Amino acid sequence: MDPTCRMAENDKLGGLFAEYRESLADPDASAQFMPNLWRRIEERRVATTSVFRRLSQVFVVATAALTISWQQC
Repeated sequence: MDPTCRMAENDKLGGLFAEYRESLADPDASAQFMPNLWRRIEERRVATTSVFRRLSQVFVVATAALTISWQQC
């Protein structure tokens, strides 16, 4: 590969990286960065856990109802 072609490709790649960096938001560099990050992680974890907890409660109630109705027959 000829050096001028390689330099052109490097310039093109450098331009793509520059556009990518400009498209991203600046990272939060405040003292509250880590606490806010952990708060968001906990909120997602709790939301996911509550969905599974709710589903398990529904299945337990449905199983109990089916068991009771089965015993009455």
